[in-house]
Amino acid sequence: MIVVGCLSSAVGMLYMKLSSEVGEASLPLCQRWRWAVGFVLLVVNATAFDIIAYGMTPLSMIAPFAGLTIVFSSLLAWTGLLTKREQLTPSGAAATVLVIGGITGVSVFGPRGDGSPSVLRLTADSVALVAAAFGLVAVWLILRRTRLAPPHSSWLMTIASSTTSACCGLVTQVALKQISGTVVTSVMAGSTRAWSDPLTWGSFVAIGL
Repeated sequence: MIVVGCLSSAVGMLYMKLSSEVGEASLPLCQRWRWAVGFVLLVVNATAFDIIAYGMTPLSMIAPFAGLTIVFSSLLAWTGLLTKREQLTPSGAAATVLVIGGITGVSVFGPRGDGSPSVLRLTADSVALVAAAFGLVAVWLILRRTRLAPPHSSWLMTIASSTTSACCGLVTQVALKQISGTVVTSVMAGSTRAWSDPLTWGSFVAIGL
């Protein structure tokens, strides 16, 4: 389920890129079918798969699999099936192998789900970590609009952008895990009391941002 969700995200991003390549931006929104397909695959479809997977699998096992989206995107772009064919550089191929090796290591030696629902219980430390990630992203976005931002071609820009992107991924994964846990708890208990948790509604806001 996690792998299918990552593949859906990758195909969705490529469809949205294809929309840009063929000039759909000049068309009315209702005629941008490639963009619409990409949006459904990237947001609706992938999120649905993720909520199911996050409800049944420990977060520590799911997190590394997010790298599969990058792997699928790189390989699909290299084949040229959906967009203009892109060359896979030696460094890109090495990074792809490294990601696959890391995911394989987690699958073999990492924690395993037993098929029962896996509900996340956020502690004060967890909330503080998510808040810190939000703060780091906000600071970076502000800095990028000032003269303090490093040049686009500098290594500092690469590191800062990668770090803030990872922070966004952390927030998204924790938020999805919280929401999926609420869904699972509601279904198992047969009531809507779990939806009264403010952290669940805060998770929706975090994903929206």
